[in-house]
Amino acid sequence: MTDKEQVKYHVFQVRGGTEVSGQDNQMSYHKLSIVLTSLTPALYPMLYLKKVEHDQEQAKELGSLAFPSMVDSEVQFGTNPFAIIHDQTFNYTLTGNSTKKFVYYTMAVYQQNWGLTGQLKSEYELRLGSV
Repeated sequence: MTDKEQVKYHVFQVRGGTEVSGQDNQMSYHKLSIVLTSLTPALYPMLYLKKVEHDQEQAKELGSLAFPSMVDSEVQFGTNPFAIIHDQTFNYTLTGNSTKKFVYYTMAVYQQNWGLTGQLKSEYELRLGSV
């Protein structure tokens, strides 16, 4: 890591589908709250997420999961800087579903300052919760 770090990666697990004997897994729905609070001035994060699902076993090495990028993601937040230009706290809601037993979301947080500060490395607090 350097003072020019611009992306951080996170992984979180949500409730997966439930097994029913003799039948396919039943659909499970989830609604998540993502709250990112900037601890440094002029941080305007862009969040990119990917859903990763497994049916047989839980992921043992989280680094081996597929992580999103700016060009390869399923969900994006904060990509319009004009909508968040004076915000310190960023609140997002994600709704999804799955029939797989183990469901993860991988997230890339790109730390953008749009040239509004000379600070090269930003800090933030990230909270995830079920809605």
